[in-house]
Amino acid sequence: MRQLKIFCFLMTILMLLGTLLACKPDSNTPGGNQENPSTDGASKEEQVLHSFERVDYKGDIFMIAASSTYENRFTIDQFAVDDEYNGNIVHDALFYRDTMIEEYFHINIEYDDVLDSQIAAHVSPGIRTGDDEYSLILANLGNAARKLFDADLLRNLYDFEDIDFSKPWWNRQSVENFELNGKIFMATGAITNRYVYAPYAMLFNTRLIGELSLENPYDMVESGDWTLENFKLMIEDTYNDDGNDVVDLEDFYGLAPASDSETAYYFACGGRMVKKDGDELIPVYEDGPNVTLLQLVIDMYDTDDVLKFKETYDSNATFKDGRAIFHSTALCDITMLANMEDKYGIVPMPKYDEDQENYISNANSSISTMAVLPITVRDTKKVGTIVEALAAVSQYTSLDKQYDNVLLLRQALDEKSKLNLQRVVESVSYDWGYMFDIAQVKTKIAQAILKSNMGVADDYTSVRDVFNGALAEIVARFYYEYTEE
Repeated sequence: MRQLKIFCFLMTILMLLGTLLACKPDSNTPGGNQENPSTDGASKEEQVLHSFERVDYKGDIFMIAASSTYENRFTIDQFAVDDEYNGNIVHDALFYRDTMIEEYFHINIEYDDVLDSQIAAHVSPGIRTGDDEYSLILANLGNAARKLFDADLLRNLYDFEDIDFSKPWWNRQSVENFELNGKIFMATGAITNRYVYAPYAMLFNTRLIGELSLENPYDMVESGDWTLENFKLMIEDTYNDDGNDVVDLEDFYGLAPASDSETAYYFACGGRMVKKDGDELIPVYEDGPNVTLLQLVIDMYDTDDVLKFKETYDSNATFKDGRAIFHSTALCDITMLANMEDKYGIVPMPKYDEDQENYISNANSSISTMAVLPITVRDTKKVGTIVEALAAVSQYTSLDKQYDNVLLLRQALDEKSKLNLQRVVESVSYDWGYMFDIAQVKTKIAQAILKSNMGVADDYTSVRDVFNGALAEIVARFYYEYTEE
């Protein structure tokens, strides 16, 4: 009899537990939260998504201002332009990412497709009047993000507690460089589909490396011998005239650099325009070591072995046609090498010397795209969660496809190619002076290299006050206190 009573008591407890569990809210309950579903056997992107608290946002619209084209030069989609899978590996990865997040949070992600150069002008009026239409803006740094920052229209990203910049889907260098006084207004990483395309890298023609018995740059990177001095030796006396006794585009060159890659050598060797010291930004472009380094780059360019570009894409065509051993370029322009007959390798820009610990890449300021949040965002919890989810899921979906797309263009997916491409992307640095082209010093440095003219020192003197004033204004914005009305 006693055993029967115990059995009945246990059965009652189990029934009560079953009733309580059945009453637990799920993702279909308006306003309800759901415990993270099981991730047994799930993919990486599913695992990372399921690590977020599952909140039902009741079909809210999450509007993103972004761009699918860059000034009609090429298309690097930041979002899935078709509402279905279309077979393009990057497009489909973006569609998959957004679909996952929409279903998980019951939210509708929509995009406002605006030309890069017009994003700031497009979103600014609404932000100024308090319109909270946009939850996120993916803006190129050199133009749109800078304009929004200068106009005090961006919110401190640290206001969004769910955005975690310690995670691998955020570029650590961008966070370290753009953070001052406990604030940060822009950051980049896997969330933008232009992340892999922004850094400068060195390409080399594998056939010519073999025919000329030059050391393989992949091996030099691994050994630490991929230095500016060794690179200069590799291209020394490689110029070959085509027979008309005129230095022109039909000749053979050791290096055919892209027209905007001059400063990439300077930064790869540790050169700086602005140094961050705690919560200070200090101009260092006139410091002796940086001036000396600039002279080394000028000397390298000041030979017939280096093609001086005529039009913007002449160097690209020269390398594609097999008339140059090396080609330095921002990776966004690699799309124009899709039909190149020769295979080519990708390595970081050469470092200064063997003692330089790391390879350094700087990013093209026009294609570098930042995640920025307008000051009109009110629901910091929701926006922070979705922004972090977009970045996190991108790490295992669209970012992988960015790498694959670049490698497929060079017809190779070998381990050395991907390893070095990742080195390039993960070593990218961000210099305030370069990215904002303060007082056009970046432009002056590039012109000095191209024209083999150290007269840039006089230019430095003429713009010193303007540069220092502009830098002081940047710092002041980090001490402006935002108050929500």
